Amino acid sequence: MREARYSMRIGCRMALVSAVCLGLASGGPQAWAAGADEPGQEPLSLERFAQLLVGNNPRAVAARAQLAVAETQVKKADAQFQTGLRIDLSSSEQNEVNSPEDAITRGEEGTDYQRRSDDLSVELSKLLPTGGTVTGRTSLSRFWSSAFELLGDPETAQDDRFRSSYDISLTQPLLRDRGVDVTRTPIALAEMDQALADWSRRDTEVVALGQGVNVFYDLVMAHHRRAAAQRKVEMATQLAETAERLLSSGRLDDSALSDVEISRVQFESSLLQAVETQQDLSSQAAKALQLESGRDGLIAIDLSLPERPEPLPPLEELVETAWAQRPDLQASKVAVQRQVIEAEFHENQLRPRLDAKVNYGYSGLALDTRSSYREEFRATQPTWSVGLVFESKVGADRAMEANLAAAKIKQQQAADERDALRNDIRQDVRSAVAMVKGAAARWELWRGALAREAKNLSLERRRFDSGRSDIRELLLAQERLINVDLQVTEQRVSYARARALLSLTQGKAL
Repeated sequence: MREARYSMRIGCRMALVSAVCLGLASGGPQAWAAGADEPGQEPLSLERFAQLLVGNNPRAVAARAQLAVAETQVKKADAQFQTGLRIDLSSSEQNEVNSPEDAITRGEEGTDYQRRSDDLSVELSKLLPTGGTVTGRTSLSRFWSSAFELLGDPETAQDDRFRSSYDISLTQPLLRDRGVDVTRTPIALAEMDQALADWSRRDTEVVALGQGVNVFYDLVMAHHRRAAAQRKVEMATQLAETAERLLSSGRLDDSALSDVEISRVQFESSLLQAVETQQDLSSQAAKALQLESGRDGLIAIDLSLPERPEPLPPLEELVETAWAQRPDLQASKVAVQRQVIEAEFHENQLRPRLDAKVNYGYSGLALDTRSSYREEFRATQPTWSVGLVFESKVGADRAMEANLAAAKIKQQQAADERDALRNDIRQDVRSAVAMVKGAAARWELWRGALAREAKNLSLERRRFDSGRSDIRELLLAQERLINVDLQVTEQRVSYARARALLSLTQGKAL
């Protein structure tokens, strides 16, 4: 009767464990927790996990959008060198009475003066890298007026005339706005804003990757905790069966079996909690990654861990690498350079304006369009002009001086932030190195403890088989071995996590 009762109890416990751990019996703890038995679902490596996380991180998405906007601003600034085209077309008719003065050239006093015209003008202008502006213009006018009738040539009195003009002009700043560097300032600032947006995007992704590293290794550790809890349940179940057989043979009392049963209940409770934790972490990760979990509600992840600690380069080498690659420091350097360019531009704008102006062109008149542009129908001498334009504030340019002072303050502020960030990075690397070394040292300690616990368990099992030990001691010895093995795994996970975070601290990709 007692044997049947305990056999039923054992069967119920095993059914409960099987229901909680669906799929474990066929695939083993690792395959079950990783979801490797799911068709079409391959385990995610840390690199792929991080890529998916960055791709869906709201801040990373916003940072990429800001970069795209900054790229459009570069194109906008570069458009200042784009050639401009202006076309003006008009048609008009003039009707008015001649005055005594008009009568001298346009007809008798009191008679009507008529004029019809169609006018076309085309202008091309372009900003030069030196800051000058070159403009080419041409105009063509087809016109007729009643004054043609005074010419005494009735054959051409009703014909239209065609007047053409064409010239080129250049305006070159000599003080303010002079030079390639000044002219390209809007482009240079836009390019640096683009670089800042790019470095900011990378820094945002590094932060997201840091979160991804923690989430990934939390999932890895959750699997191993669940597997350890499962091992304890299986161990307690086997010992309960052994205790039942010993009880039937009279070699064990009820209290020992009860202790084993109580321990198994505790282990099953811990397993249920580990299952809940793993599924909760998987659900949160699935939301962040925009993935569908497997049938068991888990995300398949790569559970591989380092086999042994690896030596680290010297601290200064790690710091130098971080200084060369950290996106936040590179953004800080670009911010300093941007303020330098802005200050130099404001210094140029403090100069008075002195522009040289040159214009040169011809005009023509004929009875048809083509002839009006030919040499025999144009003016014998060109139309030209040369001049200087001077413009300045009366007294100091207080507005521009204020802009220059503000730019220098921002430049110093950016330099201070850059230097402070360099020190922060050194401390970040130092802390990350300490984490790596600490995890490696703990790993070595627990690995030694694991070897001792395995030896103790072997001795305890021999003592139990020879009847010199109690089943409670065997259970405790096996539980200690599982706990120490889990501690070794935890330090391996901590070491892998610390190495990944060290890479991110240096600005390296995972």
